[in-house]
Amino acid sequence: MQVHFKNFGAKTAVRCGFVEGKYNYSSHIHQFPEIVFCKDGEMTLTVDGKKETMRAGDIAVISPFQVHEFRTEKYVKRWLAVFSPDLLNNFITNETIYGVGERAVFHASDALISYITPKLVDSEEFFFALTEADIRSFKALFCAIYEEYMLSTVISVKKHQKALPAILQYVSAHSSESLSLASIGQALGYSPKYVSLCLSDVEGINLFYLINSFRAERAKELLKNTGLKIIDIAYECGYSNEKSFYRAFLQVTGMTPGQYRKKRRTADIPIPSDEPYDKIEAMKKERSREMRKRNKLKKLKENEKK
Repeated sequence: MQVHFKNFGAKTAVRCGFVEGKYNYSSHIHQFPEIVFCKDGEMTLTVDGKKETMRAGDIAVISPFQVHEFRTEKYVKRWLAVFSPDLLNNFITNETIYGVGERAVFHASDALISYITPKLVDSEEFFFALTEADIRSFKALFCAIYEEYMLSTVISVKKHQKALPAILQYVSAHSSESLSLASIGQALGYSPKYVSLCLSDVEGINLFYLINSFRAERAKELLKNTGLKIIDIAYECGYSNEKSFYRAFLQVTGMTPGQYRKKRRTADIPIPSDEPYDKIEAMKKERSREMRKRNKLKKLKENEKK
């Protein structure tokens, strides 16, 4: 599961736009609410393990910190918006923004579709200096959608949902430090047990994975945009040695730091030697081959005894 760290701590931000064609996005969470409008086609949205089908005219409202993913087998054209909750201040309550509906998807009325269609713009990237006109337009758009959504489903607030934003923002800001449930709780005024309970509300996440996710995102930026050696990046991101960094980065991203650098690096930045990591990978493969040979010989001997 991915943690979209760029959302954390941002104020008055919007990212929105259309995606067309086949579309798959694996499980992820982020600090911001998300709205998805299916303009044409069909896709499957899974939110906190519950699958829902979206067809033309359907809208999904995804609360902050809900684990969700998108899958489609056919053509789909959809518009999405990920936005900071402060855009809804004084219009929608925090209980609604951070609450969880019995379902995420509802079919929009003709009146709502007619109203929102002219407002479906592309922002390409997050932008933090919204004009007053931008803010008014987005507020009107999101409030109209939330109003109809609230009429279509029952919304409830998870027990620990209100404390979760502060915990995740603290981990994001201090991920390169040595963190524990106790140190986070002490900084925020919560007990370690309560911090653990808050994190357990997010399906498939724990403190160890969360810290490594934020560190991996920081490491990606350094691997892609600097000429630092991997061992220096490991120290910069809070790891005490390259082995633990190597293992954690592989777990989170599915590739080694060296593989990521070669795939994503900026063309004009030279790649430093990653020879130690190449040796580690070669040693792992050699050990794997040796283990297979030993197991094969062991089975042969056992069969001979029989």
